Order: sequence, then structure tokens, then C-alpha cells
Amino acid sequence: LSSVETMLPSHRFVRVHRSYLVSLHKVSSFTADSLVIDQHSIPVGKLYRLSTMQALNPPDRIQAKKS
Repeated sequence: LSSVETMLPSHRFVRVHRSYLVSLHKVSSFTADSLVIDQHSIPVGKLYRLSTMQALNPPDRIQAKKS
């Protein structure tokens, strides 16, 4: 999975678990522990939690909501 991850654009895909790599555009909802894509719940691993939350909540998006 690591080799596939290097071939994909990092602004569109994120590794959320050692067994899951997901398209950010397909995520319909998320928590710190899991995310939902097409009614499928996908776990977010502890090692990937911070990077997943940063990818799903980029700082520029948060600032745009505050304005």
C-alpha cells in the first residue's frame, strides 16, 4: 500500500490506517476514530489520526468558515 500511496497526489488521498488509503473527496463524514464513505465506516488508526484530521480540516478551510 505504501508504494501506491507514493503514486497518488497527497492533496487528494490520505492514509487513514495501515490498511486503508482513501480519497478525501469521497469522505461524507468523520470523527477522530472513523470516517464514512458511501455508507461504509472506515477506521482511522491511532498513528494516522493527526494527519487524517489535518487533511480533512485544512487551516485555510477553517479560517474561511470563521469569516
